[in-house]
Amino acid sequence: MTNNDDLSLKLKAAAEKAVPALEKLASITCDEIFDAVAFGVDGQVDIANEYSDIASPANILALLAERDDYKKRIAELEQKADIYDMLRTDYELEGSLVDFVDWQAKRIEMLEKYTNERDAENQDLMLTIGRFREEREARTVSVKLPENTPLYDAPEYIWLQTDGVWPVDGEFSELTWCCDRQNVDDTLYVRADLAAGINLEVGE
Repeated sequence: MTNNDDLSLKLKAAAEKAVPALEKLASITCDEIFDAVAFGVDGQVDIANEYSDIASPANILALLAERDDYKKRIAELEQKADIYDMLRTDYELEGSLVDFVDWQAKRIEMLEKYTNERDAENQDLMLTIGRFREEREARTVSVKLPENTPLYDAPEYIWLQTDGVWPVDGEFSELTWCCDRQNVDDTLYVRADLAAGINLEVGE
């Protein structure tokens, strides 16, 4: 605690005690105490009364309250300055706190714009994927198989039993042939998720 803080506390305590005392003295007329004119001190009494009005306990308390508000505000500003110094060090910023706030506002605006653009792009992509899926499901492809080719249904695949047929390297069309095992009689199949809309016809 500094000397000014100690003095402020003493002034506050003295002023709080003086308020009722001065109110009581103010109710007593000057004639009941002494004749100021007879003593020739009427001018000094007026000066003392004026000083008493200016340095009243109420005014002292108001000044001390204002001083406490200033100290509180200074502490808040110092705390904000410390935070700004930390942010300026972390982000390697230059300029005032106002410049930093403007930079933050522009960055938030940029990120919000980027997010909205990405959301729009993702929505367009999902619509395109849905359109392609609808077109694929609506399309019908006819496949002609060799005569007497037996067909077998399985939970995940449509099995096509053929002899000596190997898949073509790099084939990625809707009808994709894949080798299941490397025996003399190879078992080839079509992916079930790509077989939608495919009519399998055994040749005669």
